[in-house]
Amino acid sequence: MNLKILFLVLGFFSLNINLNAQTKEEEIQRLKNLLKECEEATSKAEQIAIQAKAEADRRRYWAIAHELASKSKVVTDKELSALVALQAYHFNLKCDGYRFDSKIYDALFSALIKNKKLPKKLTDDPNLYNWDAKDSAPSNKEAILIRISNVSQSPITKVRFSQSKKFVATMHVDNTICIWNLTNLRERPIQINDVGSIDELAFSADDYQLLTLTYETANNKNLLIHTWPVTNDEMAKELCGLVSRNMNSEEWGIWVASDIPYEKTCDEHP
Repeated sequence: MNLKILFLVLGFFSLNINLNAQTKEEEIQRLKNLLKECEEATSKAEQIAIQAKAEADRRRYWAIAHELASKSKVVTDKELSALVALQAYHFNLKCDGYRFDSKIYDALFSALIKNKKLPKKLTDDPNLYNWDAKDSAPSNKEAILIRISNVSQSPITKVRFSQSKKFVATMHVDNTICIWNLTNLRERPIQINDVGSIDELAFSADDYQLLTLTYETANNKNLLIHTWPVTNDEMAKELCGLVSRNMNSEEWGIWVASDIPYEKTCDEHP
């Protein structure tokens, strides 16, 4: 009888030890799982913080790009004006901004005018260009024109589509031309102001230029063809070829920002 009791007691203690050991292993595993969850949560929080900072930086570069675009138009020095406009263009690219941003276009356009590079005068035969929008109009032409008319601030007098069907140019009664990107009609169009009296519009075959034709006499013998750039990229490339330097550190601090690392605006210049 005593031996049976002894075996029962020993069995109880053995079972208790095993249960305690099992409980400790489960607790250790639980803590490991908790630690892993904490590490995953920390990693996720770090990724969110990195993404938030990247988005904040992107928005700041976008804001600075638009601010520089406005500043460039009031700079009297034509070379510095070009550099400020070009830096606005570069920051807009860096923040993945809209490639046909009208404010950036206006800054580059104004800088080219200050450097007496726009509009360009052509003496080519006007018959070389497609002055008829019907040949290049897309199938949804009417829907496009309704959309444009609804947001235009001035009545439209002429419409011309590019041969690639990527752009459409509209002439307005207030002597302005708007160039619309057909892949994103929600964006504001590029606007060219004070173009004067124009008889015809046409796009170049590569979509890089918009051509305007004006008859100077009633018999239509004397004519004037001007070209206007369509893309910011082409204007930026031309402006970098016009300037002979980059901004110095003092100019960068004044016109850009003292806390943004200095960078060369045009790689080919010192």
